[in-house]
Amino acid sequence: MYYINMIMKNLSIIGSSNIIYHHLDAAKRCGFVLRDICTTNKKSKNIIALNKKYRFKKVYFDWRKMLNDHKNFKNMHYLIAPRIEDTDKILNEFLKLDKKILVEKPISFNSKNIKKFYQKRKNIFVAYNRIFYQSISFLKKKKIKNSFIKVFIPETNKENFKKNSCHIISILLFLFDNLKITYKIKNKKLITVLFNAKNRNIVSLDICFGSSQNFSIDIYNKKKTYILKPIEFMSELEGMTKKTINYENFYLPKKIGHIDEYKQNKYKPGFLKMWKLFYKSGNTRHYNSIFFSYKIMKLCEDILK
Repeated sequence: MYYINMIMKNLSIIGSSNIIYHHLDAAKRCGFVLRDICTTNKKSKNIIALNKKYRFKKVYFDWRKMLNDHKNFKNMHYLIAPRIEDTDKILNEFLKLDKKILVEKPISFNSKNIKKFYQKRKNIFVAYNRIFYQSISFLKKKKIKNSFIKVFIPETNKENFKKNSCHIISILLFLFDNLKITYKIKNKKLITVLFNAKNRNIVSLDICFGSSQNFSIDIYNKKKTYILKPIEFMSELEGMTKKTINYENFYLPKKIGHIDEYKQNKYKPGFLKMWKLFYKSGNTRHYNSIFFSYKIMKLCEDILK
């Protein structure tokens, strides 16, 4: 087991999409006992496969029925990961049980809807897994300052930016705290935004709709460069190395370090550390709070408007 001499905790799940497999593999590794599951899609074929793999005590097709059955259950934790349009109302009702809940990001596409959960903050943990990447933890410890950060986001549309690219915004806020927009230009295919950040950092973010490029974050300072492209692979560069080909000199960046998130373990990157923290969560403060989720969606809105 992942922990030694730990107390087993029960976990119930609302949702049946493919991301559930990644959540449950990490949850089991951290010590959770999988109790039951509910799908909000009555035609879901995935619920059959999930039940076959994890052998739940009960499968629900009505989350209200599950909620009613759980009113007197003890030692329960919840994973709420349905369709985003259902997350808000389901989370609101399950919070009445006064249990710890890990809810899939971004909770809502409207920051005002997220803000209304502030009073229940001690029971909410939001699943922004990328801030648990080894590379992001490494960069956080560096306390980056006096640097230029260039971010590239390829997206299909504005709604998907809130749904998917909010992960990139979570990384930026985790590393640089509050970001203040100082400049913005936009058209139908491109949005470019400049931010001032703490420690005299400047962040440039480009959203290119329909681009075939990877997501990327490049961090440049006087001595080193950190390249995350795609985000799961980080290269640390310092200085240049000379190569001579056909009597002509070429200068290439010198790689001094590399982090591959997929080599860390068999779980989806960031999930094991995220679930480990959720397992340990009591009334202690954690970064993946409802406040953090609100800041992310509010910044997404400010970028798009």
